[in-house]
This record gives sequence, structure tokens and C-alpha cells, in this order.
Amino acid sequence: MIEFLVLIILVIAFCFMVYPIVTVPTFLINVGLFAIIAIRANIDLHENKMHLYYLWGAFFTAVIIVARDFGFLRPVFDFFFSSKILYITQVVIILFLLSHLSMFCHHLFKIVFKKAKNPNHSV
Repeated sequence: MIEFLVLIILVIAFCFMVYPIVTVPTFLINVGLFAIIAIRANIDLHENKMHLYYLWGAFFTAVIIVARDFGFLRPVFDFFFSSKILYITQVVIILFLLSHLSMFCHHLFKIVFKKAKNPNHSV
């Protein structure tokens, strides 16, 4: 009998925990963002060979997540939270953006240093 009561309490607690995640607008927004980013990240990793950039993006994402409560990052995360984007979706978005930013910076530095080595070479 006690097992049955514990099971009922667990099911009710699970329903309360899952309800905010699976409300229709929130669920559709988060699944849509995940699908878009997952498809693009799959293309980046398989066709564009961006493994190193995603590792750098993961490192910078971890640094940002640790420092998210300090001053200037708080409004960004509050905006994401107020627009019903879950925390895990926020992390995936930041990871995706920072990996592409690290790729851009790497290619920009390669162009700048190539131009500095050979000033007569045009890009």
C-alpha cells in the first residue's frame, strides 16, 4: 500500500515539474530552436570540420554560464527567460554563436597575419 502512495506522489510531482516545459508555446519554441541549431551544427561538424571551433565555443560558453549573474550578462539571460526560452536552449544558442564567432576570429587573424607577413599580397 505504501508503494502505491509513493508512486502516486511521484507521478504528481513529475507532472508539476514537467508542466512548465511542455506547455504548448514554450515547448514549440524550444523544440524549434533545438531543431534548427542541431541541423546547422550537424552540417558544421560534418561538412565544415568545425570541431575545434565548437570546443572553443564550449569553453567560452562555460565561462559565460559561470559568470552569468555578474552585472552585464544578467539582462541577456533575463530576456531569454522572459521570452520562454529554457536554460538548456539558452546554453545551446550561446554555444552555437560563440563557436561561429571563434571561427570568424580565427579566419580574420589568419588574413591579418598573412597580410602582415606579405604586405604586397592582396586578399
